[in-house]
Amino acid sequence: METKLIIRIVGVLHLLIGVITFALINVLPSAAVMAPTFPNPILDDPSGQVVANIQPAVHGVAGLNIGLGLLFLIASNMPDRSSKRLLLLGHSVLICCGIATLSINGLLGLTLPPPPLWIILIAAGAFSFFGYKKGE
Repeated sequence: METKLIIRIVGVLHLLIGVITFALINVLPSAAVMAPTFPNPILDDPSGQVVANIQPAVHGVAGLNIGLGLLFLIASNMPDRSSKRLLLLGHSVLICCGIATLSINGLLGLTLPPPPLWIILIAAGAFSFFGYKKGE
């Protein structure tokens, strides 16, 4: 698979993470219908204070993922292969750190992101590592 294509796929995956995260923090807490489906301390707070406290941080994470996605889409046009490989290696390390942090949160009993975000995050890391090792 071509390295340029892998970098673009990773960019699109980060855009998806950013958009989904932004939508989840703005839409899901206000949807009282979904509360029984997704048992979560954020949704069980009738005052909305929990959402109000974490919303700015989640907006920041969503914005960083959107920015990272745009960065990857722009960087896919880099001319040399070694720079692309280093970009993908750095991204693989970044994803490993993120997954480790989320896993520790899970072990501590804290709230975890929904499964679709885990899947997208793992797919982005897998594509990056594949592109680093086997990209053309």
